[in-house]
Parts: sequence; C-alpha cells; structure tokens
Amino acid sequence: MRSKSFFGVLLMVGLLVMLVAFGTAGAQDQGETVVEQPTAQPIQVVPEEESVAEPALEAAKEQGIPVLVEHQGTDPVGMRLALHLKETFQKSALFRLAEPDEKHLSLRLVTRPQFAERPYLGSAYVLVWRYVESREVLAYYLNDRLGFVDADVVAQEAEVLVAETDRVRGRYGYLLE
Repeated sequence: MRSKSFFGVLLMVGLLVMLVAFGTAGAQDQGETVVEQPTAQPIQVVPEEESVAEPALEAAKEQGIPVLVEHQGTDPVGMRLALHLKETFQKSALFRLAEPDEKHLSLRLVTRPQFAERPYLGSAYVLVWRYVESREVLAYYLNDRLGFVDADVVAQEAEVLVAETDRVRGRYGYLLE
C-alpha cells in the first residue's frame, strides 16, 4: 500500500517537471522572452576598519559643527574676548565658523565694561547659546553664562567658553543632524 502512494507522488512530481519544462520550451519556440531568475551572489563583507561611516556624520567630522558668534558691546576687553572666541572656533577641529543662512549654534555675546571709569581693566559678559534653523525660524534657547573677564586672561576665558560650547553641543547635537 505504501509503495502505491509513493509511486503516485513520484508520478505527480514527474508530471510537474515535464509541464514546467514543456512550458519553458514552448515559450522559447514562440519567440517570447523568458525571464531568467538572477543567481544569488555572495555578500562581500567589508572589514571593520574600512567600513564607510554615515555621510552626515563623516561630513560633520570633516567640517566641524557650524558656530556663529554675534557680539554686542564697545568695551575693549569684550571686543578682544569676541575676537579670541572666533579665532579659537576657527582653529578648532570640532567647530567651524558658520554662514548665517545655514543651521548652526549661535553664540550671542553681550559685554559691558566692568568699571566705567577704567574700561581696559575688565568686562562683564553674558553669553547665550541658541540653535538657529534658518533666518525665517525663531532661534531656540539652549543655555547661558554670566561672567567677568580681565584683560590679561581673555584668551583663557575664550577657551573655557569653547569648552562650554562643546558641552552644549554634546547635549543638543542632535539638532544639527
């Protein structure tokens, strides 16, 4: 009994194979094109060191995070602080000075003389970090800092502010992606 069902199944499989072969041969004889199935190709694995990073992440590493420094104030020490801040960003591998039309971190620096009678001694400043999508969109407040800077430590204070900007970037970096 078992052999009869086995032969029946074998006969059915044989008939199916013949029908498929006949259908393919008939289509070729009539001039119809037969679509051949593509053969599977082996996947090439790139070693980890040579893997390609995301283009946006790679571009950000090469170009740096765009930063725009806006200064308001006419006191000499505050003007020096703004200049040193821009120079430090320009020299940095993490940041670059941004164009006003691209999305960027905006640093609004407002300075006033610490002592009105002696403006060359020091300045009080407030620095506000904002995220700017474009000129048409309202900027988003991220952080602020209030401080004093003496004339002889302007460069060091600029480096501290750049480090603080890196901390802000770490927290809100997803906005620039």
